[in-house]
Amino acid sequence: MLRRKLNLAFENHSDFLLEIEVNDLAQLDFAFRENGKQDEDVARLHRAVHDLVGNSSIGLYRSYPDPERSERMALI
Repeated sequence: MLRRKLNLAFENHSDFLLEIEVNDLAQLDFAFRENGKQDEDVARLHRAVHDLVGNSSIGLYRSYPDPERSERMALI
């Protein structure tokens, strides 16, 4: 979790930025499946957190250059 300092951030990232790193998309898919299970305790916790969030925006990023592009750059 990252917090904005000195008011320096894009307007959509006003307070906190939660960054989640995964090894691959399979790990992300597993996390979504686990989160989507019908469990009353998980649902209660989700509601509690959801009620505290006023605004959210979501983005998906990857390393640049990616390994394939990095290899091609090295060959040039």
